[in-house]
Amino acid sequence: MPDISEKKSVHCHSCPAWKQSTFHTLSEIQLNDLQVNKTSFEYHRGAHLNQKGNPANGAYCIGSGQAKIIWPEVDGKESIVKIVSPGDMTGYRCLFSEDTFRATAVALGSIRGCFIPKEHFNGLLKDDHQFNFEILKRMGNELKLAEKRLHSFCQKNVRERLAEALLILKESCGVQQDDRWVLDIQLTREEISAWIGSAKETVVRSLSDMKDEKVIEQEGLHIVLLNIQALRQIAGLTE
Repeated sequence: MPDISEKKSVHCHSCPAWKQSTFHTLSEIQLNDLQVNKTSFEYHRGAHLNQKGNPANGAYCIGSGQAKIIWPEVDGKESIVKIVSPGDMTGYRCLFSEDTFRATAVALGSIRGCFIPKEHFNGLLKDDHQFNFEILKRMGNELKLAEKRLHSFCQKNVRERLAEALLILKESCGVQQDDRWVLDIQLTREEISAWIGSAKETVVRSLSDMKDEKVIEQEGLHIVLLNIQALRQIAGLTE
């Protein structure tokens, strides 16, 4: 079993991703009330935050670390539909349909955040128009990204999709070091393959080609982006 621990909630002001979260518009009174009602967690790699088929009893807000959102395995292979990073939420859309969780969120490394019960989350939606607006903006952005992802699958080859995925990771978990960007995320080659919809061997070959071209390099467990403009050209994102 994955190592999971839950503890007394951390105040939103102490969260490194508070400004990126949906809760940054709440008043001090609302934040104090939220602290009483939510639960903080710390999960380790492989732990499940929400599981497909379980009752949608709340939302998970990510404070640090990342998780992959996966659909059930088909022929022994998982499909990664999204990667969530600090400031993101998972499981919250299922609260609107009063459905079970439609996918499973799995920690990609050490991950911390808070679980907000369904009743409290829905209470904020009912009473706070600004919070409502923030949720709608978040859903709109997620829909836009889903549409872009669908376009990539339909129009781009593996090398182009891989370059685009690396640029997405740069925005969500990239750490700039001079003119390099270190991707602070633990993704295996299998997980990258499941995310961009390709065979592992093709991803390994494409990454090797990018290394030879001095576009990226490997630094321990992390991929380092050396040439952002070249990645954009490969991904077909230049004007």
